[in-house]
Amino acid sequence: MFDWIDETSLSSAVLAFGAMQWAHTAGFIAALRAQVRRGRESPGRLPAACVILAAKGTMPDFEGNIRSILEQEYPGPVEYLFVTPRESDPAYGAIRGILAGYPGKTVRLLHSDETPATSCGKITDLLYALRAAPPGTEVLAFADCDIRVRQDWLLRMVEPLRDPGVVAVITHALYVPRRAELSGLLRLACGAFVASSMYLGRVVGGWSWAVRRADFFALGIPERWRTSLTDDTSLDAVFARDGRRIRWAALAGPAFTGGCSLAGIRDDYGKSFLYLRLYDFPVWLFMSLALGWTAYAAYWALVFPVKWRLLALVLGVNMLNVFAIFAALRRYLPRQFDGIHPAFRTFPLLAALCAPAMWVVFLAAWADSAFRRRLEWGGRVYRIHAPDRIEVVG
Repeated sequence: MFDWIDETSLSSAVLAFGAMQWAHTAGFIAALRAQVRRGRESPGRLPAACVILAAKGTMPDFEGNIRSILEQEYPGPVEYLFVTPRESDPAYGAIRGILAGYPGKTVRLLHSDETPATSCGKITDLLYALRAAPPGTEVLAFADCDIRVRQDWLLRMVEPLRDPGVVAVITHALYVPRRAELSGLLRLACGAFVASSMYLGRVVGGWSWAVRRADFFALGIPERWRTSLTDDTSLDAVFARDGRRIRWAALAGPAFTGGCSLAGIRDDYGKSFLYLRLYDFPVWLFMSLALGWTAYAAYWALVFPVKWRLLALVLGVNMLNVFAIFAALRRYLPRQFDGIHPAFRTFPLLAALCAPAMWVVFLAAWADSAFRRRLEWGGRVYRIHAPDRIEVVG
């Protein structure tokens, strides 16, 4: 029935697909190297910035994460706005205790006391906090409470906005396993693979991003947020229509730690894939085709009788690509892996060995995202009628 499918033709197709992956990775490495070289230059004085962080509940590394946000060395005025859903939320008390140790910082701690109806709770809190942004603010920088940033994070996020051709700045975040768990290594591999595409400036990453305040309102982002399920990917189309570039700030990339499980990895990427399907369908479709092709090639390699050479080629192409990504990250961003468990010191090689499992995770996440119409997140339940029709049902 499938006589036209032979090992030689499939091998050629696998190599062609691999060449495209390697070309993409070469672009990532070139962009990363260029940023590291430019990063040695002094940026000079930067515009007034307002850092906005929404938090709900706490986590094992919560205090260290908040402190890292507050300890920025920024050559310009900066104000910090922290917002929680309620004053009774554990995050509110935790942040208030942390702020007592920073009397010299310009900080406001807010609680929105608002219940979301047509968007996610995080967006509701962010919109509330925006009303408190000081009038002199020129740049808005958003961050999540589960990331640990370095002292030059804000500087790296704001500096590219001096270029009028840049509309927004994004960065990646990598999981740094503190324990010798395979699930942690797998999460690191998945995150680095995704990070290698951020230099294209297509998808807004929610870990942290920055935009000029004037552009934030001129582009209608508050209106977009009021009917969105997420505060980041929902802006892909907004920035694409604007026509200016989204700049990836590689040197700003934060890390995150904490517990990690296989189910948690699948759920996190399932949610990310869902956001892409809703708000950036071309990217979701491209990823679907790439995943589908990889699964197709692996299937024909494994179907009896097993085609060992084809299987080795499928695995080798993907493992070599992952190894190249990690080798570049370790060479150019070594500080991002501070605190990694000693068992993972050779993580470029170990991550490459995780490549098959990584593709399985992505396939499971894709399947989870393809038909989902309901999402449980942050203690709430959302029903998805359309990308701009979100109903909070619980």
